[in-house]
Amino acid sequence: MGPMLTSQIPDDLVGAFQIEGEPVRGRVARLGSSVDEILRAHDYPEPVANLLGEACALAALVGSNLKFDGRLIVEARGAGPVRYVVADYDTSGGLRGYCRFDP
Repeated sequence: MGPMLTSQIPDDLVGAFQIEGEPVRGRVARLGSSVDEILRAHDYPEPVANLLGEACALAALVGSNLKFDGRLIVEARGAGPVRYVVADYDTSGGLRGYCRFDP
């Protein structure tokens, strides 16, 4: 995308797409200020921040497709350096996320 087109796309957006004439459909998420706010609330190391950003994108992509008012929670627990990651998408458009990790 050129700079002009990129500046016209909203910063926080989840939408569906279809490629005309092809059997291809999908959803795209562009998360900017909402994820920035989540990540600024904690001083996550870059790999942890990337993981949480991916979890937030997944929650937004799947949650925005819900056919009812509610929320979708993506949660994972592990025994590695990241013990817990959670992302919460509210069908009104709210997004929250948190990681517990061992520095």
